[in-house]
Amino acid sequence: FVGGGGKGDHVGKYDMWTMTELEDGGGSGAEQSYGDLVKVKTIRVDDIIDEIIARDGTVFLVKIDTQGYEPGVLSGLDKSIKQRKIQHLLFEYWPKGIDLLAKDSVGKQMDPCVLPVKLLIMLINAGYRLYALPVMTHPKAPYESRNTLKDLWDRPLTNLNKNCKWYYDMEQRFPDDKYHMGYWSDVLAVSPDAKITHPVTETGLALSEYA
Repeated sequence: FVGGGGKGDHVGKYDMWTMTELEDGGGSGAEQSYGDLVKVKTIRVDDIIDEIIARDGTVFLVKIDTQGYEPGVLSGLDKSIKQRKIQHLLFEYWPKGIDLLAKDSVGKQMDPCVLPVKLLIMLINAGYRLYALPVMTHPKAPYESRNTLKDLWDRPLTNLNKNCKWYYDMEQRFPDDKYHMGYWSDVLAVSPDAKITHPVTETGLALSEYA
């Protein structure tokens, strides 16, 4: 993923700058070339977590930033999340990006906010406490929105559906025909079993209060 704005902003067959799915073999009209087929061994993230725990006894933090593929990555952590093997999960929460890539079992586009909300519910049901970090956007987003984000305090945090739709509403508040990527934030999910033994930073001190 290249975030400069333009034809290089691709994740697979999706153009993340225009937020559109490209035609087969696409590339926004650019000529494509392909090399030899390479088979790559894959492994579930759950298995990696088990290996780390067997070696180190715990997993303090997992960071996920996959430009809308977060639900797929977290599905590979299903066992680790349900068994709360990970103390902290920090991931990008980008409803518009997640929705662009969201397909149901028959390949049909899912309704907006269904998958983003499902992702958060999975963590809540496992007992994780969710912390919403500051809202972010692309440097090429409308100047007014970038200049206003730090002072916005109306993001709903107690209703997951309203929270998700708020990110879409931001685009209505700051319309721009040339900007389509929308808005996002990081979310920190903290296990009830997480322990910060000697907190030093302001964030660590805040988290330790709920340990």
